[in-house]
Amino acid sequence: MVYNDFPSSPNQKGLPAGHAAVKRFMSVPVIENGKVRIIFGVGNKVDEYDDRDVMQLQLVANELHKIMKLRRIENEVRESEAFLRDIMENVSDAIFVKDREARMILANPAYYRLIGKSPEEVLNKTVADFHPPEIARKLAEGDKRVMEAGKGTTLEERIFTSHGWRILQTVKAPYYDGQGNIIGLIGAARDITERRQAEEALKKAHDSLEKLVEERTAELEKSYNSLKESEKKSF
Repeated sequence: MVYNDFPSSPNQKGLPAGHAAVKRFMSVPVIENGKVRIIFGVGNKVDEYDDRDVMQLQLVANELHKIMKLRRIENEVRESEAFLRDIMENVSDAIFVKDREARMILANPAYYRLIGKSPEEVLNKTVADFHPPEIARKLAEGDKRVMEAGKGTTLEERIFTSHGWRILQTVKAPYYDGQGNIIGLIGAARDITERRQAEEALKKAHDSLEKLVEERTAELEKSYNSLKESEKKSF
C-alpha cells in the first residue's frame, strides 16, 4: 500500500495529537501460511515511493519477521529449558539420559545422591565405570533391550552404592531425535528399598503368624482327640 499524498488519502483517518505530519506513507504485509503476520510501514520519504521501494521494504519486512520469529523461538526454548532444569533439580526421583553407546550424558542431583558419585565420576562414562562388573552387566543388558525394542519398560534393579545395596524401581524409555531415530535412553529410578524391606518384614510376620496358628490348631486337635478317647474309655 503506497500513499505519495497521504493527506489526500481516502483511507486517512487522522493522526494522534502531537504526531509528526505524514506526507507520504508505504506499508507491506508479511504473509505466512496464508495469514498476515505483521504489517511493516515507513513514511515521509523525500521523493515519491515507487515499485523499487515496495520491493526493498518487502525484503526488509520479511527478514524482520524471520528475526522476530527466531527470537520468539529462542525465548520459548529458554523458558522450556528453565522449566525442565527446575524439574530435574527438584524432583526426588533419580533421572538420567544415556546416548546410543550407553554413556551417561545427563543426570539430576537425585541420581548423584542415590549412587554416591559426583558428576565428574559419572558423565560421559558407562555403568561399567562406576558399578561392579556383574551389576554393570545387568544394567547394560536392560538398557540395550529398551533401545533395541524401541519401547519403554518398568523393572526392578539392585545396585550397590555408597549407602549399601539399594532396590530401584526404574522406568526406561527410548530417547529419540527430531527425525524419530533412537539416539539413547531416558530413565527415572525410585529407591524402593525401605518399601521392599517393609513388605518382606510383613510377609515374615504373616508367615510366622500362620505357622503359629497351624501349630496351635494342631495342638487343639490333638487335645480334642485325646479327650474324645478318654471319654470312650470311661464308658
